[in-house]
Amino acid sequence: MDEGFIRELEDEFASLILGPAAASPERAIASDPSSSAGGASASSNKNKKMPSRKNDPPMMKAMGASSLLSATQKEMAARKARKKDRKTICGRCGKDKLAGTKLQTCSRCKSINYCSESCQREHWQDGHKEECAAFVQPPLAKTFDPSDRPDVPWPVDPIHASTNENGLGIWMTTSGHMGSMLQQAFHPPEGYSSDCPLQGPPSFRRWAGLEGPNQREFGVEMKKYTGPSLVTLRIVVQNRRTDGRAIAVCAGETIMNVFGYLKNNLLPEDRPRVRFQNIQDGRELMMSMPWVDYNRRLRVAIVEVNGAVAPKGKFLPDDGEYEPPARPTGYPWNRVVDWERGQLVLGPGDYAVYCVQYPLGNGHEYACYPEIMTRTTAVAIPCYLTNVKNTEDGWFNAARMELRIVRALPGPGLPPGHFNPLAPVDFEYVEEYYRPYVDHGLDRFAVERYGKRAEKMNEFLLKTGPLQMQSMMSALPADQREEVMRRSKAMGFDMERMMRGG
Repeated sequence: MDEGFIRELEDEFASLILGPAAASPERAIASDPSSSAGGASASSNKNKKMPSRKNDPPMMKAMGASSLLSATQKEMAARKARKKDRKTICGRCGKDKLAGTKLQTCSRCKSINYCSESCQREHWQDGHKEECAAFVQPPLAKTFDPSDRPDVPWPVDPIHASTNENGLGIWMTTSGHMGSMLQQAFHPPEGYSSDCPLQGPPSFRRWAGLEGPNQREFGVEMKKYTGPSLVTLRIVVQNRRTDGRAIAVCAGETIMNVFGYLKNNLLPEDRPRVRFQNIQDGRELMMSMPWVDYNRRLRVAIVEVNGAVAPKGKFLPDDGEYEPPARPTGYPWNRVVDWERGQLVLGPGDYAVYCVQYPLGNGHEYACYPEIMTRTTAVAIPCYLTNVKNTEDGWFNAARMELRIVRALPGPGLPPGHFNPLAPVDFEYVEEYYRPYVDHGLDRFAVERYGKRAEKMNEFLLKTGPLQMQSMMSALPADQREEVMRRSKAMGFDMERMMRGG
């Protein structure tokens, strides 16, 4: 079945499987194969019980709802246990922490916990000192999980690129969605905490030409506006300097380097925001800046700082427009210099996770992450090494002021302290990760990289998808059915084929 269709109707299927309360995109239990799998979403549901399936209709049972729910429960339980282990088991001796005590964390990398000072000292001497300095592992963030899934030997968040420079570590993965489809233009980088209009908010529909006085003709060009076209990257940055100096990170200026022939996917208004460089064999490298969308919002979002997860935005119930989240206050959000532009300062040990989006797909041939990531070469992040040390009182305010002054300096050239770490893509790893997609397609990729839950979801959707679509369409008046067919065509979906199950 067309995975784009799965994305568009994921809330409908979530309601069908788990009841209306589960339709929100925040629910990890109803997210396969294309909704959020991040730790923040799972933690928000930790006190909620799974609904009973005793009274499932026989048809639902026959279609596999119970087996899907069982696979979901098993994966959730395994991931919850693994997260608990990371908090309660010593990374040196493997012993569980004593009741009423708290594990000690490596203050430099924050990627491992210890039950005692002696275990931490021994591990430091036995090799962790070198691992820490070499940025072998990212910090234990809640919204970035590089550990393997419970039933397949592949990570929840595969690291596609990484580097370190001047004491700053960088790790990059793709969107926190289980699935290989890109995001549509109205999907914000940080996710959202309320129901999203199926056809997007009114401002998106006007910009895309779905309604209003400037409606576009159906065709390939329209899919660039309406189809899956946004690449969402999730990036961890961490300061591991030993001299106490703070580092400023300009997340909203993160450059994504891809091969130049993707330029044909760009919208006319986005072309001024890319630069080209000739490389070997006459090929071009395209350097793309984060997207500035139809509401003039820069598509960057800081989603976590030092283990504190930021709120998500929401689609307003009155007009359906998206409202970005407000900047949180207090620690650790005092590290944020500019919330809208994604600027922040990090002292040694501090880390942040942010998401950033690029309009590099075309909603048609290039609508999946494998098509884009296998043509990506690197990401580069403008940074600045400040002269402020985190041992000084109010250091973060001084570092923020220094960043603002430096960025306001006139004249050509880069200011002292500026550096631009380049994280190259691990081509061999990326090709192997997406190999099932290249060889066998979307469904096999989901099963081999996401595990049993994706397999059960595929089976369930193959059985219920056509029936669900037929039921939805038959309940509409003729004029509304025609409008649904028109808009679905604009989004690149063959509604008739979907209702047949083809």
